[in-house]
Amino acid sequence: MQTPVISCNAFSSKGTKPINQDAYICECFITDEEPSKQASRGKSSQSKRPIHLFAIADGVSSSTVSQWASDYATSQFLKLFKLAPEQWSIAETATTIIKEINALLYTKNQNSAFCYTPEKGYVCTFSVLILTSQTVHVFHIGDGEIKQAIGSDVNTLTNVHREVSRESSAHSYLSNALGISAQVEIEVAEYPISADCAFAICTDGVYEHIDMCETLKNIINSKSLAENVAEEAVQRAIDNGSNDNLTLILITISGITGIKNDTLQLSQETYAKIEKPELRVGDTIDGLTIKRQLYTSARSHVFLASSNRNTYEQDTKKTSVVLKVPATEFVQTEALKKQFSIESFLTRRIHSPHVIKSEYLRNHSAALLPSSEYSLYQYFEGQTLSQWILDNPRPSLEQVRIIIEQVATGLQAMHRQGLIHQDLRPDNIMVNSEGHCTIIDLGAAALIDAPYLYCENPIPGTALYSAPEYFLGEIGTPQSDQFSLAVLAYFLLCGRYPYGTKMAHCQTVSAQNKLKYKSAINTTLSIPLWADNTLRRALHINPTKRFSSLSEFTFALRYPNPSQHNSHVPLIQRHPLVVYKALVLLLVFTNLVTLVLYN
Repeated sequence: MQTPVISCNAFSSKGTKPINQDAYICECFITDEEPSKQASRGKSSQSKRPIHLFAIADGVSSSTVSQWASDYATSQFLKLFKLAPEQWSIAETATTIIKEINALLYTKNQNSAFCYTPEKGYVCTFSVLILTSQTVHVFHIGDGEIKQAIGSDVNTLTNVHREVSRESSAHSYLSNALGISAQVEIEVAEYPISADCAFAICTDGVYEHIDMCETLKNIINSKSLAENVAEEAVQRAIDNGSNDNLTLILITISGITGIKNDTLQLSQETYAKIEKPELRVGDTIDGLTIKRQLYTSARSHVFLASSNRNTYEQDTKKTSVVLKVPATEFVQTEALKKQFSIESFLTRRIHSPHVIKSEYLRNHSAALLPSSEYSLYQYFEGQTLSQWILDNPRPSLEQVRIIIEQVATGLQAMHRQGLIHQDLRPDNIMVNSEGHCTIIDLGAAALIDAPYLYCENPIPGTALYSAPEYFLGEIGTPQSDQFSLAVLAYFLLCGRYPYGTKMAHCQTVSAQNKLKYKSAINTTLSIPLWADNTLRRALHINPTKRFSSLSEFTFALRYPNPSQHNSHVPLIQRHPLVVYKALVLLLVFTNLVTLVLYN
């Protein structure tokens, strides 16, 4: 079977402008072919199948910071595309990523001086072309253009998202771009490729000043792509009077005859048919063998599975992985099914020894694509922190510090990737025999700058560990994770909660302000006053009065601040038994005096 040859030539120029606000990417992903297909063809080495991705982001002339948006859109799209769950189709992957990029650019505009004039802020157009085997996928926003030439026929695959000005029909304005509004309209299309062809992706600075149809026809007729053909086309546009930034990507596909149409990712129709597998111990799915059930909840069922990991050296190694399937209600709608896979999508962004890893199917299975709805995660030997607490009901302050510092490190890794956890609790933390702690569940995680995008639950976590702001309907922040971590530290030390169980019932600011922090100092555990003050601050009802960062909190929990020694804690909280004994003695003394005086 002949392999098609894909050639690409790209060029970008600032033109007559002082800076170039355009950005582009041309990338090829290499994916291993299934071992079963290798065996059937008698091959002893790994075969490769590519996905080709091309994109252009075009900055807008009205903005002085649009180049930042263009660079961010292209680089982030490339990064996240590689992390997408295997269950997602090309269309699902691309649209999800574009919506996230748009939401983050929009938030950046709203938090800047451009909140009332977004067209002057972090905005750009975006055009994407993805080739998978004999299919081309197009995703488009703005006034860029994608054309396809087959033989002598040239077709425009995208529309220009511009509207004519009401003031003058000779003028038009951009009606759709990334970062303009919270929601973005994405033009999506999919076309089969059955013959040799050529594509052009370009900005308006190019296609408005040269005939792109003629350019593509010349490429088709020459049957090759010259090394500097894109640069020459851009220079012609400049010579013809273009006063804009100019970017052009030219692509040719040859040798397409006889290629089987089997894309690397699931088609939209196949994706819609995926259902939750009914798994039992001993079952095998996609080369993974179910060993035992680890955990079950209303949201998911978790199993221990073993796989035959196939390496490039052709040896086989048994490995253990965690296989997670959604509960029944999570596969009844596309929205819930998507919500389940989002956890894997977010987890793959984090690189920390204290956060569980989301495994790629290609590393553990005989199949590249999953036959059912499930996710794979790193297997972590140990016990949950809940069980550890039962086995260690009275940990020392140092033991608590070690646990909290490790969990904080995992949370910090999430925060650096723009994520908040939102559901930190003992059941979501694993501890191994050496005391190593790992956060294992990111089902409630969300983007810090766009929390509404992937998490719709107003109180995403467990009420006893959730920060007060969630009960007021406010969005979560890194300080919300700090509150949950401080509750965890408090519970480890005291076996109770800092505000009892009343927090969930306080849904107004005035009701929350009536809550009183219960000091962690008691007679059964010796906790320094400065450590209690550290917890008091991290557990403040007002998030702005907590520590500015998790590192500041963990530092304060380990090293005393001299100023904290002067903080007043009532005597009855510091030494309750002494106070009660004194009161009893005083009562006895008063009774004796009364008897003496009246006898």
